[in-house]
Amino acid sequence: MEGRKFVIIASISVLLSGVTACTLPEDSSAGNANISLVATVTTTEVIKTVYVSGDYLFAAAGYNGLLVYHIVTPSNLVKVDTYADFLPVNDVIVKSFTDGSNYAFIPLGMVNDLGGMLILNVTSPSNVYLPAGHDTNDFVGYNSEAITVNDDLSKAYVADVAKGIVTYALAPGTTGYTVAAPVVKALNGKPENLCIANGYAYVAAKEGGVFIVNLTTGVIAANIFSSLSYANAVSVSGNTLVIADQFYGAVVYDISDPTKPKLKASYDTSGEARDIIVNGSDIFMADGSVGMLWLNIASSSSVVLKGRYIESTGIASKLFYSTDTTPYIYAAYGPAGIKIFKISGN
Repeated sequence: MEGRKFVIIASISVLLSGVTACTLPEDSSAGNANISLVATVTTTEVIKTVYVSGDYLFAAAGYNGLLVYHIVTPSNLVKVDTYADFLPVNDVIVKSFTDGSNYAFIPLGMVNDLGGMLILNVTSPSNVYLPAGHDTNDFVGYNSEAITVNDDLSKAYVADVAKGIVTYALAPGTTGYTVAAPVVKALNGKPENLCIANGYAYVAAKEGGVFIVNLTTGVIAANIFSSLSYANAVSVSGNTLVIADQFYGAVVYDISDPTKPKLKASYDTSGEARDIIVNGSDIFMADGSVGMLWLNIASSSSVVLKGRYIESTGIASKLFYSTDTTPYIYAAYGPAGIKIFKISGN
């Protein structure tokens, strides 16, 4: 599917709420645990992030665009389409609409002062397309790295490496949803990952630490930095915030009061923490060249190792946790492609 025009917005229909990758339901487990590799998808593209929706995996592949794979089984992925507009696709999430349609929200890196947010129709994953009527560059100048969308689809939030949080209002119209001009919230640091939970944005801002922003008022409620070195990613489950810190590993905070986050525990890993997912008391981490870690918040003040996959090739960077009956983790491995891991035991 080549030769499509690059644009920033698209018309969309009414959306169905869903669970985003950074906010998972509460869960508890104990016992034997194992992370096993079930498949490696070798690619010619550099895979930056992955997102799973139904039986399809969507991969952000930088300048090579959006790649779509059919998950025949978790050990058998088949590429069905590519959407490339010669600008870097850094992240992707997919939302389902009440009419059965699906749309991909994509933050776009900045090249020649062009960038922002792209919305594509992915209802038929083998035929990804830009809806008709949108072929102008409406929003420019945003070097976007990560994206998340409210479950009620009223807002799309993009982490901009220079400007902070860029908020797009998604408003219903006669022909579906339109995207209003964005509002920018500046932060001290370079945001590259964010999570929305309970009316707050949790933003990993590298050397700037983690910012907690009240989405109603736009006020920065807190900035966590004293316990961190380089915040790469954040994840929230209930009242627990877990941070992937490049040099200190997993850092756990109690966010019962988001304005006063309390340090609970940490686990210093041997690698470089790139990404993290918290699911109740369980933590899954991409620990760079070391591989995958399964940690557990054992008490209010301790985190223990529960399982691991020791890496032999590639660098684990970004994760997507599937909440199917048999949990799987889909991981972006940069130039090494995509790896799929099975989570077993408790």
